[in-house]
Amino acid sequence: MKLVEIINSKIMEKILYLIFIGGCLIFLTLPFCLKWYLEFSNIYTTSSYIKILIILYTSGILALGIVYYTIKLLKNVNKNKPFIKENVKILKYISIFCLIIALIYIISIPIMKSVFTIILFMIFTIMGFMCNVLSTLFDKAIEYKEENELTI
Repeated sequence: MKLVEIINSKIMEKILYLIFIGGCLIFLTLPFCLKWYLEFSNIYTTSSYIKILIILYTSGILALGIVYYTIKLLKNVNKNKPFIKENVKILKYISIFCLIIALIYIISIPIMKSVFTIILFMIFTIMGFMCNVLSTLFDKAIEYKEENELTI
């Protein structure tokens, strides 16, 4: 690996750790922040608060899972092991998590009543499909790599 690539991937790894820590902090303060936001917006009801909190906690757990698996993927790449079966599994997990989040947001459109809910649905659907395609691509690359090693 070139020095610039190593520096970039190390910086990305540190940024992902910060995102993970930030996500955990948001996760812990979510009930208070959500209640404040709903009261500030004059749309607070106990029913809507609980529904939105469930949606955000469920998608938040999955999002933290995505960040965690992305860190694992980046560590494998930094170890110069990009084409291994573990990375295929990681990409499949990320794909599944993205598609579950997309499903959560498409179902929650009547509850959240925001254009951002539709945007999140679209983003996570695209990410889910993209990670699924990448996992298939990595799987084929591993297959070709193993065939190539056998012929040599």
